[in-house]
Amino acid sequence: MEKKHFSYYFKIFFFTIFLFLIAYITYASIENIFFTERTFNKHSNSSLKIDNASPTATTSILNASSTLKVFHLETPETVRGVYVSSWVIGTPSVRDKFYKNFDGTNLNAVLIDVKDSSGVVTFDIKDPKLKSEAIIENRIRDIEGVIDYFHKKNIYVIGRIAVFQDPGAAKKYPERAIKSKKNGNLWKDNKGLTWTDAGNKDQWKYTEDVAIYAYSIGFDEVNFDYIRFPSDGILRDMYLPDSEGQDKVKVVSSFFSYIGKVMKEKNIPTSADIFGQTTSDDTGMGIGQTLQAALRSFDYVSPMSYPSHYIINYNGIKNPDASPYETIHLSYRDAITRIDKMAKDDASTYTKVGTTTNISIDDAKYKSQKELYIKKLRPFLQDFTLHFTYGKKEIQDQIRGITEHGINSYLMWNPSSRYTKEAYTN
Repeated sequence: MEKKHFSYYFKIFFFTIFLFLIAYITYASIENIFFTERTFNKHSNSSLKIDNASPTATTSILNASSTLKVFHLETPETVRGVYVSSWVIGTPSVRDKFYKNFDGTNLNAVLIDVKDSSGVVTFDIKDPKLKSEAIIENRIRDIEGVIDYFHKKNIYVIGRIAVFQDPGAAKKYPERAIKSKKNGNLWKDNKGLTWTDAGNKDQWKYTEDVAIYAYSIGFDEVNFDYIRFPSDGILRDMYLPDSEGQDKVKVVSSFFSYIGKVMKEKNIPTSADIFGQTTSDDTGMGIGQTLQAALRSFDYVSPMSYPSHYIINYNGIKNPDASPYETIHLSYRDAITRIDKMAKDDASTYTKVGTTTNISIDDAKYKSQKELYIKKLRPFLQDFTLHFTYGKKEIQDQIRGITEHGINSYLMWNPSSRYTKEAYTN
């Protein structure tokens, strides 16, 4: 009798548990829908676009069973952003201090490491195929929550991907890496870092996949950095498995064109970081970058115009670091000169009559192209001290140096992610 009663109550207990689980799953599903709608409604007064994160709508990388909705802010007309490292944004106590940079300022964008210059993807990846290829260090454990926080504040979120300086990929996939001519080992720069060859198509595809994944989880734009050949180290010792003997500008420009086209086809906004002195030098500087190629391939281009990094006597300035306004003003004077020539070339028609070639310029197209290229410029400026102390004045001097040329967007760099808040006022 006692055994029968025990069996009876045992069955009732497990049946109750079963009903509870069914009810909980149903509730969670409904709550997820309502949460999604609440999130959308909270953003309904801002410039948001919504994508269904499915293989056809957002990316081919996501699992086909995904039903999550992903929101993206439209690119602001004027971007005023700051960089934050994965270590800072991934540490809640430090992150909270960083968030305060946006209170009472005109900052409206943030740049977060997706894949940093060590080659590490800074958060977990749910796509099995990409996860098996990537090198992951889960520093930002709640990346979707971080993105959502910024979106609720109407802050545009840009994901930074270091491309060819990738020690992680160089070690895991040595066939992609630059080798030493002397011993055949992985070549290293002055910091002891290894690089992949800028001509390696597998690295191109890997970069594409990481970029698409970043956008699929909510990043509003993808930023590409280290899109070049190395600039220091024993360069004559480099053996380039994929681009040996090729023109470096052509190799890097081909990558620009490839990644820019792929992202455009998927409606993913893009930006590119290039050396600051490319505004004045179009030789490729031994690293393969030119301002012109970047402007033709990406939605936005960020020359890294840190006055402390310019050579002595740049544009006749004895100490560029101590002259932030003059350095930036003259750098972007040179950029506008190059853009003017690009726009004229785009608007020119060449007609050969006998031995003479006549050139006609479509003025409307010329003006339109010039305006377009100028709007693409989004300089990286410095909010850090290297040799000469930088504070509010020096930061605002740099900003004045670009706005006088009609360039209103910028990103600020500080490797420690600490910013001079009083410099960013309306």
